[in-house]
Amino acid sequence: MAKVSYYMPAHPSNRALVANRPLLGFVLHDIEGPAASAISWFGQDHGARGPSSAHLVFGAHGMVSLVVPIDEVAFHTIGGLWEPDWMHGIAPQGNWSVVNECTIGLEMEGYSPGPYPDVMLAKVAEFILDLSRAYGIPLGLDRLLYHSELQGDRKDPEPRGRTTVKRRVWEVMQRIMELEVEVANLNGVVKDALRQKDFANGLKREMEHAARQRGLTQAEIDAFIVKVSKEVGVS
Repeated sequence: MAKVSYYMPAHPSNRALVANRPLLGFVLHDIEGPAASAISWFGQDHGARGPSSAHLVFGAHGMVSLVVPIDEVAFHTIGGLWEPDWMHGIAPQGNWSVVNECTIGLEMEGYSPGPYPDVMLAKVAEFILDLSRAYGIPLGLDRLLYHSELQGDRKDPEPRGRTTVKRRVWEVMQRIMELEVEVANLNGVVKDALRQKDFANGLKREMEHAARQRGLTQAEIDAFIVKVSKEVGVS
């Protein structure tokens, strides 16, 4: 499971604890500045300006700060421009957008339209993959949304119509899954080899014992073990 570097809690006014929050996707944002500025902003009470926060803040060098616990609502977009089909029919449990109700907000250090560092995007991909598995969020490119797609006055992390960032993140997620399969297959090969080695060692011990019982010399025993091992396909 991906691990955060820091827990930097948002101000209580910038988060909401609700029961049984449906988690269905992710919204990618950029900070239009450094990670520290977002963490500082989310830690303040904004009064009449309204709440503002995200769940995770990603630094350019791969550091990750948890700002709002995943089970809580973070206020990372007012939405209103467009909603994907998988959000339809969901009723917010409070005075916030359906997007905030059912998505995880991810803030990335940098400026639209990028470029954004590979190390940061790789960390974003790692967290999306782990959180999707932990919370049962379907894996798919359609579950990665941009702030700019959802809110008309935003352009982060890329302007509407561009998909470079989400596709880079998705490609890393796919590569991680491919590596997991390769590692699992390799583990299976290693386990099989170890089982075969245990069998071979046990067989050799039995053959050596039988040969000694028949009064063979050590040279004869060694030759006997080699001959039988070749016949049964062990080494």
